[in-house]
Amino acid sequence: MVKRGQNKLDATSFSKLYDDYGVEVANAVLYSVNTGHVTAEEVERKIYEDESKEDYSARLKAEWADEE
Repeated sequence: MVKRGQNKLDATSFSKLYDDYGVEVANAVLYSVNTGHVTAEEVERKIYEDESKEDYSARLKAEWADEE
């Protein structure tokens, strides 16, 4: 079991999963990555097909800046 705060999936990728698929899927994928069933690189290859990680991160930052 992975200890709290030792996730193998970064926050940007988790956020993308959460935004695109919801909390249940994001948590299930995080668990799968943390337990070694799938790698973070495999997940990132799939979720960033339409938009790069850098573009998603910039868009997310801009959306939060608009909220403030």
